[in-house]
Amino acid sequence: MTTLSERRRLRRLPDEPQRNDDGALALEVMDVRKHFAKRVGLRTESFRAVDGVSLHVAAGETVGLVGESGCGKSTLVRTILGLHQPTSGSVRVMGADVNAWASKERARARANAQVVFQDPYSSLDPRMTAKRIVGEPLWLNRQYSESRVRELFDWVGLPWEYASRRASAFSGGQRQRIGIARALALHPRLVILDEPVSALDVSIQAQIINLLAQLQRELGVAYLFVAHDLSVVRHVSHRVAVMRRGVIVEQGPTRAIFNDPQEEYTRTLLDAIPVPDPRRRSG
Repeated sequence: MTTLSERRRLRRLPDEPQRNDDGALALEVMDVRKHFAKRVGLRTESFRAVDGVSLHVAAGETVGLVGESGCGKSTLVRTILGLHQPTSGSVRVMGADVNAWASKERARARANAQVVFQDPYSSLDPRMTAKRIVGEPLWLNRQYSESRVRELFDWVGLPWEYASRRASAFSGGQRQRIGIARALALHPRLVILDEPVSALDVSIQAQIINLLAQLQRELGVAYLFVAHDLSVVRHVSHRVAVMRRGVIVEQGPTRAIFNDPQEEYTRTLLDAIPVPDPRRRSG
């Protein structure tokens, strides 16, 4: 069986943001705000879940988006995917507006942005076979072929003889591989990884992270890696954006964020990272 590396002669892209051949970044979030109406007694107030966020992700780049629960990460992700209409601002995927009036532009943007969810047990229908799950986006877009589904199985390291098994028969790591294969079915240029390893055992986490890194090297796909585990983010990200109360308070190259954070909130998050050897904290 030929490997993905043999089929695709793609080089790893540099750590600095690089535009695609057509000049478009994989993701551009420009001054996005998402406010919700909230009832407070007899009054209706505006809750600013996302309040003026701007960030970008280049081709072949991983940007880590970190922050405490409730900081607005999930709302931002849903807005990027077109599930929320922004109150103001815009989201572009490969230069196409996710919420464009023109249906073709909107469809192109949304096809180019796919997501892998946190919990591989709840995100896959346990009654469906792995082949059907992976092939579903292809069916919906009238692009289905068994050879393409086989290729996707190969990409994520799943034997084809598993194709007819139901999702309930797989382990958590195997289910996450199925989810990754499904996300890659339509050749997206951006994949949003929403806490993709937090529900997995540590040993399986490493396997999935290594798989994602391999796919990025060979496909040039961009990742927005949403997580609260900063030790994982440090390992996988080229750049990091720190979010607090709906606002990006700091962003920059991973090394700079971890070695020389400028914001007190960022330092607080970094101080909370568990240290395996307590002597390292004092020494």
